Amino acid sequence: MFYIMTILISTVLFAKLISVKSFVLCAGSMIYPLTYYTQLLIAEIYGFKVIKKVIWSAVGITTIFCIISFIMIHLPSPSYANHSNAFKIVLAMDFRYVFSGIIT
Repeated sequence: MFYIMTILISTVLFAKLISVKSFVLCAGSMIYPLTYYTQLLIAEIYGFKVIKKVIWSAVGITTIFCIISFIMIHLPSPSYANHSNAFKIVLAMDFRYVFSGIIT
C-alpha cells in the first residue's frame, strides 16, 4: 500500500517544480526514490513473486487513476468554478509520466 501511495503521489507532484539553490527539480522526484526502497524491502521479505504482483497492481492502479483523472478534467464544469483550469494543468501531464514509467 505504501508503494502504490508513493507512486501516485509522485505522479501528481511531477507537475510541481521546486527550486533548490540553483537547481530546478520536479517535486515528484523527491518522493519517487521511496518506491525503490519499498520494492527492495518487499522483495527481501516476501520474495520476487509478491513484488512482481505489487508492481503490476501499481501499474494498473496508476493507469486507472490517470484515465479517471483524464475523464474528470475534461468534463464540463460550472461557470463559477475558477480552479478547474488548475486541475487540467496539473493532471493532464500524468499520462506522460505513467507511460514513461511503464516503458522504462
